[in-house]
Amino acid sequence: MFNGRHLFASTPAARREANRSLPPPLIFRMGRADGRMHRIVIRDLPGENLERRSLDADLFGFLGRADGVVFLIDPFQVRSIREMLSDVLPEPEDLGAEAQFVLDNLTRLLRRTTPTDRVDVPVAVLLSKFDAMQELRHIDDTFWRSIFDLPGSAFQRDPSLDPGFDTDDSDLLQAEVRSLLHLLHADDLLIQLESGYCNSRLFVTSALGNAPRAGALHANGIAPFRVLDPVKWILRETRLLDRS
Repeated sequence: MFNGRHLFASTPAARREANRSLPPPLIFRMGRADGRMHRIVIRDLPGENLERRSLDADLFGFLGRADGVVFLIDPFQVRSIREMLSDVLPEPEDLGAEAQFVLDNLTRLLRRTTPTDRVDVPVAVLLSKFDAMQELRHIDDTFWRSIFDLPGSAFQRDPSLDPGFDTDDSDLLQAEVRSLLHLLHADDLLIQLESGYCNSRLFVTSALGNAPRAGALHANGIAPFRVLDPVKWILRETRLLDRS
């Protein structure tokens, strides 16, 4: 990525028949706190596995021990957003299933007791590739331009490198994302979260900062946007990050 400026391939799906397991996790030592060593273990779940109507529960058994889940939503997976962006950006290939369907599958995997209980694991829901959403400022519509060019908006800044977790900033971002999803007629996602989860929070992120061009990185290079927000929120919820 940094030298050849090429993009990572999609995470391959796990298949028992092909003896292909999930990718190995990334493990980071966080140092000692409360007299013991702490680590962050990050596992990447292939979207293809979560898009199937018949889920292999054994494959995802480790989810029952997760301290937090980060659920990424590609904006193009939400029909209303995809239609809004159609005049600005080309639709990506191999979009996969609708976000609502994948979230429903994730909810089924995370439920620990009866099917009517709400999930108690902290779930960070991210609108990923937010650089694509920012392209709405360029469409011929003063309403959408005003939203994405609004001074003071949480969409316009990235305080995620600051020490601690900024609750006020996160609350503002949460309100802005909720309003954005409502304006884009994606209320079904909000209803799913409210009915299925005890503790969820909305975020926006961009891993690259600019949409790729012809399968390669943008000429502007790599400029991640708000990528630490969900990690810091989960650390706060697990009390590893000082709540103050």
